[in-house]
Amino acid sequence: MSEHKVVFVGPSGAGKSTAIKTISEARSSFDERSLGLLNSQHNVLFGDSVDYELINMRDGQSMHLLGTQGSQNSETIQVLLRRGVAAVVILISNAVHNPLAMLREQLLQIGDLAKSTRIVVGISHMDVKADPGATVFSRELHKFQVFECLDQNIPLLVVDPRDRQDMGLLLETALYISREDEQQVLA
Repeated sequence: MSEHKVVFVGPSGAGKSTAIKTISEARSSFDERSLGLLNSQHNVLFGDSVDYELINMRDGQSMHLLGTQGSQNSETIQVLLRRGVAAVVILISNAVHNPLAMLREQLLQIGDLAKSTRIVVGISHMDVKADPGATVFSRELHKFQVFECLDQNIPLLVVDPRDRQDMGLLLETALYISREDEQQVLA
């Protein structure tokens, strides 16, 4: 039985808890699609500091979704990230002051883990505030990739954490990237 762990990180208000809740509640919708989700269990770890969902999949695999609270220090995040993570989803709200700085902060908190773990970035609240646009975020990601000497592109999606289709695409992107890496390791 294979297990996948996807960790959602980002500042407070970006939609991490909402994203995990949407994925959990939409499992019947995903069940008809490629993810094959069966059921989920919700728990809170580390007191109130980490959201957790365990989702069992049709093919016998399980997926662990963990969402850190925005106020957490980087030490707690690093503990979670070092425990066999398939992918990290960074959620950033575009509606806050200086979302690009928040993206840089999250990328720096992940640090060297970005070289060994796949990352997907989701920008939320673009309907509330359109600037900076997705192109500006993409340029910022490119700068980080060059600076950190990453041999991978970090996918960027504009998402609404309440939208089942958006969260399905975000999760599929994270899992696809993760599976692609596993296949390269096995080859």
